[in-house]
Amino acid sequence: MKAVYLFRFAFLTSWGEFAPSNKQFNFCSELDLDVSNTLQALIAKKPTQANYISYSSVKDLERETCNVIYLSTQDPSIINTFKISQPHALLIGDGQPFITAGGMIAFIKVNNRIKPLISLHNIKPTELSLRSQLLSVSEIATNEGSL
Repeated sequence: MKAVYLFRFAFLTSWGEFAPSNKQFNFCSELDLDVSNTLQALIAKKPTQANYISYSSVKDLERETCNVIYLSTQDPSIINTFKISQPHALLIGDGQPFITAGGMIAFIKVNNRIKPLISLHNIKPTELSLRSQLLSVSEIATNEGSL
């Protein structure tokens, strides 16, 4: 389910001037995660819409432009490094601590279902905006600490 959400996030975001010129979104995800493997398989079925790029550290992405990045960490310094190196990418992870650490969208469980938790505060510097269809099915983070 997370991989499907990740894929759809790109199409439920208004990218403005940061939209990929070739209309193919770059999804970047850590190696060897279940979500990454599922996402890679999903993208392989839609090669005209997306590319999959795996990484083991932020250095692997120095020459890449990612639109959506899935991270397994909740470390604020690593999240900040991604924000600096990929300033117009959506950073997605898991749980409220990911949002508190500076992440933009986190997967949380609500009534035994996975839902996105969105930090509008953390997305604002990217100059991207999320469409109402995504916001309507998501939880919006409140009382966020600024890091």
